[in-house]
Amino acid sequence: PVGRERESAVADMLDASKALAEASAFLADAADKCGDAAFVDATKTEFERLYMVPGKAYVYPWESPYAGQITTIFKESTLDVRRRYEEYGFSAEEKGHFPEDNIAMMCGFMAHLSRGAYESFADGDDANVHTILESQASFADAHLGEWVSQFAEKTRKNDRTGLYAHLASALETFLK
Repeated sequence: PVGRERESAVADMLDASKALAEASAFLADAADKCGDAAFVDATKTEFERLYMVPGKAYVYPWESPYAGQITTIFKESTLDVRRRYEEYGFSAEEKGHFPEDNIAMMCGFMAHLSRGAYESFADGDDANVHTILESQASFADAHLGEWVSQFAEKTRKNDRTGLYAHLASALETFLK
């Protein structure tokens, strides 16, 4: 059984490496097109179609619609996210414009915690590094691991440009 578990773990890592390499190659190609106004307009339009304007292709960019049976935003999970942000002094630029369980804000919070862990490490405060990394893992498990796969799948299904599908897949793979 141990050998099979190891083989499975290696296969998972290879799949993850492949997914991240595909996303990286796609994004490198997209970066070469940043001077193309038509490409930039198409990606902006696609972002709005996917994440801003409710319709057939709309993908909720918040955790709360994926939590439970009723598709609404701003649930108990949103309040827990808000509490965790406050605990670490995190305030997103978008605060007040979107519920706190927005995917972009959550990723910003994870980056905020990473910076805090790095700074504590640089200061030699190993206990605080441990505390921050535990909080980060707890947040990821409680608030990102539960719904990002659904978010990524809906994005892959509805994205006409491929850009957001690759970004969502990379995020999903990174979190796993």
